[in-house]
Amino acid sequence: MLLIDDFGEILMESSGPWLERVLFSRVFEASSHDRPSLRCVVVTHPRDREIVGPGSGLRERARYVHPPPRDPTGQELVDFGCTNAEELLLLTGHNHHLLAVSGETSNARRGIAKSRAQEWLPRWVGQLDTGHQSRLGVILGRERPPQWRQDDADPSLTPIVVAKRSESPARCAISECIAVEDLRQLLIGQPWPERDSQAAARRFSARCGNDPTPLWVDNYLSDTSLLDYSKLVEFLQLILANLPRVACIRVLSRNWVNGRRVYASDILSALQQAGISQEHERRLHWRLYDQRADVNLHRRELILSTRRAAFSLPPARIVIGQDVASNETDAAVSFASSAPASTAWNNGVTVVGGGR
Repeated sequence: MLLIDDFGEILMESSGPWLERVLFSRVFEASSHDRPSLRCVVVTHPRDREIVGPGSGLRERARYVHPPPRDPTGQELVDFGCTNAEELLLLTGHNHHLLAVSGETSNARRGIAKSRAQEWLPRWVGQLDTGHQSRLGVILGRERPPQWRQDDADPSLTPIVVAKRSESPARCAISECIAVEDLRQLLIGQPWPERDSQAAARRFSARCGNDPTPLWVDNYLSDTSLLDYSKLVEFLQLILANLPRVACIRVLSRNWVNGRRVYASDILSALQQAGISQEHERRLHWRLYDQRADVNLHRRELILSTRRAAFSLPPARIVIGQDVASNETDAAVSFASSAPASTAWNNGVTVVGGGR
C-alpha cells in the first residue's frame, strides 16, 4: 500500500501528471504472481478536482472516503478547559494546527488558537472548490445559527463547519475559533473587502489556493500615475507572505493606459520607489503586452494555469484597497476563456523577471 499526503500538491509539479498515470496503471492493471497490483491512498482537497491532465486520472476512479472523526485526548480537553469532546470540537474543529498551540492557561491557548485559525483560514478556504464555498455562503446567509442543518456539516468543510450533535434535531456550527466575518470576506461572490489591503490580500490568496504561478491580469496595473504603487507593493508582499509555497506571482498589464505609452522601466522604477524588497522582487514576474500585437484584454482576471481555473476580479485600485469597493466582487469564469490572456503573457515584454 502507498500513502501520499497532499496529492494535489504533487499534481501541480511538472512530474505530477506522469506520476498519476504511473500510479493509475499500477493500481488498476491486472495483477500477476510476480507483480502484485498496488493499493494507493492519496490525500486530496475538494479543489484538487480542478487539476486535470492527459489520460485517465487516478482520482476519476477513486473511492472518496473521509477520515473518521478524531477523538481528543483527556490532556487536550484539560489544556483548553473543555469538559467533553464536542465542546472541544466546537472550539477547534479538532484541527491539529489549533490543538497543538501552547499557552500557560486554557484561556491563553484559546486566544492563540483563534489567532492561528485566522492565519490558516485563507488556506482552508483555498482548499475548497466553488461548490463548497457556495454552500458556506448559504450557511452564513441564514438568519441565525439554530437554523443550520445537520447535513451542512459536510466533512469536507472541517474545521470550518462542525457537527453539533448534542442538539435535537442535530445541527452544525462554525468553529468558535473562526470569526464569521473573516470567513465571509474570503468566499467567492461576497463583496470585496473595502479599503482593507490585508483583508483583500487574504481574499486574493484564497482564490490562488496553492497554485504555484497565479497570473493577475489588469490593464490598469500599468497606470503609474493613478495607481498607488505603495499600496500595490504592500498588497503583493502580503500575498507572498500568505502563500509561502507559491513560486512567483505573475502580473500582466497593457503598455498603453489613459492615452499614454507605458514602458517597462516606468513600472520597475515605480515598484522600486514604492519600496519593494529584493526578496519579493525575485518572486514577482511582470510583463507588458502590446494591444497592437495581441488582442486587447478587457477582462480583469486571476488565472491559475496549473489548476486550470480562472476568476474575474474587481479593478486593481479596488483589489488593493485604494478605492471604495461598492458592490464589486469576484466570480469563477471558464478557464478556456482565459486563453487570450495566456497568449498575451507568452508574447509580453518582461518588466520584472523572477519565479519560474
